[in-house]
Amino acid sequence: MSFTLVNKIKKPNLKLGLLLISLFSSYSSTHAAIRFGDTKAQSGELAISGAIRAKYVYNFDTTPSDSKFSFSDAIIWLDYNSPQWIGHLDYRFYEYYGHLGDASWLTDAWFGYKIDQNSKIIAGLNPVPFGLGRFWGNTFYLGIANAAGLEDVHDLGIKYDFNNGTNEFQLAYYPTDGGNFYGHSKDSKRFSVNLVNADDYVKDGTNTREKNAIVVRGAHTFKNINNDEKISSQLGASAWYSQVENKRSEQTGSRQVYAIFANNTYHQWNVQALAGYQNIDNADHQFPNQITLGGFDGSFNSATKGQIYSAEVSYSFPNKVGPFTGVRPYLNYSTYIKDEDGFKNSTRFIPGLAFSYEKLTVQAELLIGKHDPYVGDSEGLAAGGTNGDWFKRAYVSLAYYF
Repeated sequence: MSFTLVNKIKKPNLKLGLLLISLFSSYSSTHAAIRFGDTKAQSGELAISGAIRAKYVYNFDTTPSDSKFSFSDAIIWLDYNSPQWIGHLDYRFYEYYGHLGDASWLTDAWFGYKIDQNSKIIAGLNPVPFGLGRFWGNTFYLGIANAAGLEDVHDLGIKYDFNNGTNEFQLAYYPTDGGNFYGHSKDSKRFSVNLVNADDYVKDGTNTREKNAIVVRGAHTFKNINNDEKISSQLGASAWYSQVENKRSEQTGSRQVYAIFANNTYHQWNVQALAGYQNIDNADHQFPNQITLGGFDGSFNSATKGQIYSAEVSYSFPNKVGPFTGVRPYLNYSTYIKDEDGFKNSTRFIPGLAFSYEKLTVQAELLIGKHDPYVGDSEGLAAGGTNGDWFKRAYVSLAYYF
């Protein structure tokens, strides 16, 4: 996934987009990952796969509209699997400033050991196990919690993972964040939204780094409710504690986040919900109520204290709809309610539709945001700009997975 901050402009690449569509249509469903070895052998199997993605963006709030069809990103995945060992690498190349690869970064790079069929331990750059999981719904663009650096975060550390299908438990330690790679920003050339050194265009920005994070997550799934195997409910809780190193004041603060969540399935319906609270002491006497976050080659300010809420309802069609498979409409809601007086709450709605045609996957979404740093308000996650309007953007992702 890639984002565009409201103060960043990307040039359209219509020719490349049309070329990608022609490539999509020429591939057949027989294409799959390239595999070497055997998962049952001691030497294991190495699988090479990836994705090529394009996007169409229509902005309802610009005159003239900056709507365009363009290249999004190219992804390479390496997966290793053997009776005892596993590994995964994910590297992504973007076209942000007119050329393929002008921004790129490592998303995952970890190696793991299977303790038994239900538990494993992995080390390296890996997803932080907080909240509902890596994703808090089915959206492509994700919710406000992603912008706040809580959803789909990948840091460098070690994680124990237990999952027997009924109970889940993860305990992780991350001495540092996911690092900085290739792009134009000072410290935000990365996939995950982390605490960073603010770019020059960020007003009253901070310079911090997160370290020594301890994250714990537990969940239990109630199955066969009312003796119906298609009804289940997962309930869980998670906690995140870390140190915040302020490079300007040379002092250390902390980050504390807590959340409870539920993931309920009723036949083809799915309802996910999360309620959480964040409290960051940024050790910054000049700007104690906000902290600079950054990712996808851009940075912005966020409030240090507040409540996080996320909810989604979706429906998965059980059969093909014409030539399409995996058809799922959804409605996602997320908000950040800030503690600081005068700070305006940030909210994002995403009605969307996902479906596949052979190897082509499409996600079409309407982003509706108020005081949202990715939809109309660069200061939205902090105090919020003076404009309290709802901003809208249509986003369509077209992805070919191989």
